[in-house]
Amino acid sequence: MPLAIAYDEAVINIVATKFDLRTPNREALDATVRRLADGDYEPQTPLVVNHATGVGKTYVMGALIEYLREMGHRNIMVVTPGLVIQNKTVANFTKSHRKYIGGFDVQPDIITPENQRAWRDARDAGQGSLADTFLGSQIFVFNVQTLLAPKANAQATKGETLAARQARIRKFDENRGNLYQHLQALDDLVIFADESHLYGKSAKAFSAALTELDPAATIGLTASATADDDVVYRYPLYRAIADKYVKQPVLVYRKNGYKKNADGDERQLRDGLAVLRQKEAAYRRFIQDNPDVKPVKPVMFVTCSDIDHATAVTTLLRGAGYVADTDAVLQVDSKHDDDATREKLDNLDAPDSPVRAVVAVSKLREGWDVSNVAVIVTLRASSSEILTQQTMGRGLRLPFGKYTGDPAIDQLDIIAHKSYRDYLKSEDVLKDFGLDDALAPDEALEAVDESGIQVTPGSGESTPDDMSAADDSEPTDQDNATVGNDGGWLAADDDDRTETAPQPPTGTGRPAAGTRELGDDDEIAPPPQEPAPVVIRINSKFANDSFLFPSSSMSTHIPAFDLADITDDAVTTAAASVVAGSVKLDRHKIVARDNQITTTSLTRVTGGSDPVTDDHVRAELMKAAQGTRRFTVTAGALRLLDRRIVGPFMDAAMDKGAWTEKALTTARESIAKLITKVADEHDIRAARLEIDIEPRKLPIASEFVLPSTATVAGLLRDTPSAQFNTSTYYGNWDRGLFDRARFDSFSAEYKLAALVDADDEVKWWKRLYREDKAHFAWTPRNTYYPDFVVCDTDGELWIVEGKSNRDANNDEVMQKRAAAEKVMRTLTADDRFDTVRWGYLLATESDIAASDSWDELKQRTGFVQS
Repeated sequence: MPLAIAYDEAVINIVATKFDLRTPNREALDATVRRLADGDYEPQTPLVVNHATGVGKTYVMGALIEYLREMGHRNIMVVTPGLVIQNKTVANFTKSHRKYIGGFDVQPDIITPENQRAWRDARDAGQGSLADTFLGSQIFVFNVQTLLAPKANAQATKGETLAARQARIRKFDENRGNLYQHLQALDDLVIFADESHLYGKSAKAFSAALTELDPAATIGLTASATADDDVVYRYPLYRAIADKYVKQPVLVYRKNGYKKNADGDERQLRDGLAVLRQKEAAYRRFIQDNPDVKPVKPVMFVTCSDIDHATAVTTLLRGAGYVADTDAVLQVDSKHDDDATREKLDNLDAPDSPVRAVVAVSKLREGWDVSNVAVIVTLRASSSEILTQQTMGRGLRLPFGKYTGDPAIDQLDIIAHKSYRDYLKSEDVLKDFGLDDALAPDEALEAVDESGIQVTPGSGESTPDDMSAADDSEPTDQDNATVGNDGGWLAADDDDRTETAPQPPTGTGRPAAGTRELGDDDEIAPPPQEPAPVVIRINSKFANDSFLFPSSSMSTHIPAFDLADITDDAVTTAAASVVAGSVKLDRHKIVARDNQITTTSLTRVTGGSDPVTDDHVRAELMKAAQGTRRFTVTAGALRLLDRRIVGPFMDAAMDKGAWTEKALTTARESIAKLITKVADEHDIRAARLEIDIEPRKLPIASEFVLPSTATVAGLLRDTPSAQFNTSTYYGNWDRGLFDRARFDSFSAEYKLAALVDADDEVKWWKRLYREDKAHFAWTPRNTYYPDFVVCDTDGELWIVEGKSNRDANNDEVMQKRAAAEKVMRTLTADDRFDTVRWGYLLATESDIAASDSWDELKQRTGFVQS
């Protein structure tokens, strides 16, 4: 039976906001919900979201799961084609993991084949995912192979073989049943088939496993939909490139190609590393100029033909003349898949990752979603493999979440072993870019020339050094050619090419595969010499000092509605609205006259007065109550509903006479209104804000590099405020945890720093910056970053906010102050902070100017301590 779900635009907007959905992701959510609400689908046939790689399919999945939860459907299964995607999905939906996508009002309960025992034990204890009070989604994340029925002779359930895992899911326990039967019994199970192109109708065993579960709906997510798929929303790669949601792919190649042997591999790898070095310089510049962004380093991804080839390439890259660092080159394939390798792979985009190059065969084609792959080297690849979304997808994601304006960051460079003409004439290219059904048959896919990497010509060339290789010769047929839908080429001097070529669909822009050609003697120039960076270092006196800052987040929590909240008087009042009697039925006679069909009114008849048995009434009212989806249906809840609500409701309504169809109709409406009204009142009354405190270890590093736009200067203790600059780092400080610091104001922040730096009751102080992530939530959606942490000589830590007199008492500042002070009070009961006492104070510029010491400042301002 299809899923019972309504389309609610208000809920769509709420969910889209919670997940901060990009426009195409919101459109995918909307389109899928509309289709589910229409009910025009087969539950076991996936409704497919065909989304370009790198745009955010996981966010679409999360938003759909949250929408279903809002509609009362919390039983979800995510089927993945392999362990890599399974682990990624668990991480994306786990709040404590750094790759958590957020957006869920209630942390989902994640069940995998590895933790199903805990799921069963929780059910027995009445805890966790099956407790009556749990309002989050249950998400079963299973590798599709695990769902396949084991062979008849494979009954062992111990061990980690595939057959054992398959058998464990189906193992019957006389007390707990089995997980597979539980899944089959769910009447609102929604299955998400991630990378659904990998197990479509052609994969009979996979399809049979999904069919056996008998879901209420199946939703597929892929970047590679087939002609047979029931696609509910399509967002192809060419649109993602045009809309700047993913990087611009650029093919980098030698004019005469690379040989498919070891010599060719070496030159291709050297070119890849040369491009990588220029991208590393660009990343560093951007991070220095934008200190609020998450630091990340670009990585080169190398694809090989087989494991032996990958091993040889890894050895080469780890040696002198290449990367020259064993830890900086990671090999990932079926023989190199241990826990340490997976951990390095999962943390590839962490600021402290040592990896500069990843060497793989085909293991990482789906489900690996780091954003810092900047260069792809395709060794010995066939033409059909180069521009597939599976290959490009490893590097399409934007490292800083949006375009930066620097081509070296915004482009994905693919070091290919042939010219782009050989790739773009592949019949699969238009399909991979999503153009197979978007363009007219004779429309061309143009190759554009956008160079973000500098190329130095070889000794035989006379091109100026500041020109890219793509610009250092006269245009050739190859440089200006385009490829049509049939893979045929139109020459550059074909007069019809620019006159008759149809324009792309309005608003999409023309998709581009950028190109960058190198002559055989050309070399990619090293990055230009950068000025020596200014480094701010920790004060040597405090080199070993660190502390745990109590960063907080805030969420709205609504306890589960309990049917026991409905009073006896409310039931009696609701029963009074039951209307007995009958209804009048209109009658119309159909008449054929003058070649037309018309109707004539007849005398109305009485209906709705047929008697109905009490048992039928009771059953219908129980169904009407459950249909509100405002309470968790459990055995206890149904018992209470029957005995305390439906039974008394029927008794109170019986004085109107025997039950009739008319009375039953009004009774259904009345009991549904009763439950909905009391549940709405409960949600308003019981909603409360919850604070979650997470220790944040500071300082995050013992030194940091200043952005190129920043300046340094000496202290301004006796200098007029007119010389103060918010982008200047002042120093050196005697008691500053770091030797220099930047401030947003002179009379509040700078003067406060000068006050505490000169006080012998202060051990050290630290200016807090956004990248420290030391913050307090003052609403569920707003975060407050205080100015300082001060450590006094008693070892107590103080969070200090400096404010102008003008702003000190406005509503927002007061809300932020109240949130911080509540965290201080909460810390009193938090054993993670038992070893140190925390305090908070807000000091105005007048307080600071009038205080001669740190102690006096505290007394003037008032403070709250843990």
